[in-house]
This record gives sequence, structure tokens and C-alpha cells, in this order.
Amino acid sequence: MPKHGPLKEKIQGLIDAVMALDGVVGCALISREGRMLGSTLGENVPGSVLAAMSATVAASTDAAASILHMKNPSLVLCESEDGTLSIASAGETTLIAAIIDRSADVNALKVQLANIGRRVGEEL
Repeated sequence: MPKHGPLKEKIQGLIDAVMALDGVVGCALISREGRMLGSTLGENVPGSVLAAMSATVAASTDAAASILHMKNPSLVLCESEDGTLSIASAGETTLIAAIIDRSADVNALKVQLANIGRRVGEEL
């Protein structure tokens, strides 16, 4: 078995949990430093760029919240006509980037992603 086999299995299980949510059409687990940990987005999406940009968005919103004397955001939503990109905090070191279909119930997904985020924080 490869050295990181159990970790890869955990990451895949967490990605599968996100993908099982109604309305999620793509998912990536990303380190806060901008490394791709795992993804369902395929080869047509530049994973390293998505990881870096998602980590940058999360860090930027943390900085903005700090200036306003607010706690760090647990979720950032980027909405467009095509759907929503959700970047959710998942423990201290990980982010969940989820692509959400435009017809999905984003409010319900926010709660579900927060629950999976806590699980990610515990398992990784």
C-alpha cells in the first residue's frame, strides 16, 4: 500500500460526502496554503490555479474581517448566472471549494458544508 494510502482514502471519502449533497456539481479539497488535496473537477480545470485562487480568496476575506474586528468568515460565496462557487473553511488547515448548480438551495448547502467542514477538520 502506498505511504499516503489512508490519507488519500480519507480525502476521497470527504470529497464523496460533498458530492453527495444535492446541487453540488464539483468539489475540491484545498490546503489554506493553496495546494490541491483532491478534486472531482477533472483535467480540464487547472487544479493548481483553482487551489491558489481559492486560498487567496479565503485569506483575503480573513484579512478584511480582521480589519473590521470580525471573526474569520466560515464561508465565501461567489455567485454568477451559471451557479455558485462556495469556499468553506474546513478546520484550521483546509478549505472545501464546491461548485453549486444555480437551481440548488444554497442556504441548505451552507449548513451541510459546515457540517462536512467540521468533519474535515477532525479527520485531516
